[in-house]
Amino acid sequence: MDDRQIEDIAVEERTQVLKPMQRRRPREVSDAIAALHPRYAIEQRGFRYYESDHLDWESDMRGRPLPATIGLVDRRERLVAVSTRIPIPVRRFTAGHELGHIIMHDDLETMHRDRQLGGGRRDRKERQADALAAAYVMPPQWLAKHVERIFGSAPVQLNDDLIFHLTNGQADAGECLDGDELARAVARYSPRWSAHASLVERFQVSTGAMAIRLVELRLIDGIRDHHQQHVAGY
Repeated sequence: MDDRQIEDIAVEERTQVLKPMQRRRPREVSDAIAALHPRYAIEQRGFRYYESDHLDWESDMRGRPLPATIGLVDRRERLVAVSTRIPIPVRRFTAGHELGHIIMHDDLETMHRDRQLGGGRRDRKERQADALAAAYVMPPQWLAKHVERIFGSAPVQLNDDLIFHLTNGQADAGECLDGDELARAVARYSPRWSAHASLVERFQVSTGAMAIRLVELRLIDGIRDHHQQHVAGY
């Protein structure tokens, strides 16, 4: 399954969630982005969703505790759980990751756990679940619209003045800047003279997840996707 197919799945899933909400908006949902919390799609698929700080009770063959579980899917009990020990924006993305497993990976074990791991190459199914989460909670058209509101254009046009503000006066366009750090700066930037929240605040995701998505969608002029991989923890 390629990225285009995953984007199409996310579009269909969002459509199915937002249609009934347009008819009867729940009190806790104040806007469309809030309505895109993956829990609503998970529940629409007949799974219960809950958050807990007690998702770990396993150890390895020697009795040593395994890395912390941040999310799980239990197909037998039809539930999804996400750890409250991770930041709220990471919980949102993790819920989207578990939604990806529900939709795309029927062949996973009955109880599937996603654990807090370090960097490194993740297997194909984990990367697909990350891609579904990103596509679901950060829709391309919505993200482009908010980029334009904050920066005046989509993609963002980098210049000396903007880079000065993004780096708090530490760099200009003539310097060799790290693309990842610059993308992170765009993700969390909120102009002092504007009422617009940063992209991170508006979409309720982590800086890392937003930076990767901006580069993937080519929403920052001059920064291209060098096959960055999604990493749980975001």
